Amino acid sequence: MPTRQIGWNVGELAIAAMYVLVAVQAFFLVYGATRRYLDWRRGRPYGRITEVGQRLRKALAVAFLHQRLIRPGYVYAGLMHLFIFWGFVVLFIGTVIVLIEADIARPYFGLSFFRGAFYVAYKLIINLLGLLFVVGLLMAVWRRYGQHLPKFRRSLTDDAIVLGLLLALGLSGFLLQGLRLAATRDPAAPIHWVSYPLSAVRPTYSCGPRSRRRRWRRSTTSRNRSTSASPGSRTSAGSSCSTRTPACAVAAASTSVPRSIRASR
Repeated sequence: MPTRQIGWNVGELAIAAMYVLVAVQAFFLVYGATRRYLDWRRGRPYGRITEVGQRLRKALAVAFLHQRLIRPGYVYAGLMHLFIFWGFVVLFIGTVIVLIEADIARPYFGLSFFRGAFYVAYKLIINLLGLLFVVGLLMAVWRRYGQHLPKFRRSLTDDAIVLGLLLALGLSGFLLQGLRLAATRDPAAPIHWVSYPLSAVRPTYSCGPRSRRRRWRRSTTSRNRSTSASPGSRTSAGSSCSTRTPACAVAAASTSVPRSIRASR
């Protein structure tokens, strides 16, 4: 059944730091929302609110469908904002789902929903909206620094910082996912259709002929030193090689076999 280990290869210190940062972000979020609410309270009463249904539909269309932005002459900018908005929202929802699975459902109720068909649908949607998030950010980069529009000249530095941080957030997520797929040999890797090509590149990079020869030389040197220090002990040439990935371990072990034996095979 398709699933994955939450917090794979992440130490306890890193997890603790993550929760501290989440608490700090939540504090500033509540603080900012409270200040905005107090500013609204200082205003004069608007009067009786009528046509609630129509007002609500219009607000939802503007907020979630970007009705005012996607209009003739501004389709590019409207789609750019739509991709960034929905990409960020869905990635946030995905993070909340993992939080519920890891910190609420499993420890308190002994339940796990992060598997099977739900997990497959989750990954397909997250990869799609994550890709749209990155595409929208690249569209914003081109709009500000490729089209050279005069209205962006005053904020180019600030925009570069914000867009750079968001791009690092989106791209690092796909990169880390690809590295995890390569290291764990996840049988459900193809459903991560954006990161899956990255997982196919890593084994070739880390287990090439040169790296295998270097690993063989290090293992041979280590074996000779251990043998000279303790004549009665015997160590394998492949015991000191890196076993971070199964493919590398097998490759390193195969190169430690003498040439005469390999030729007889």
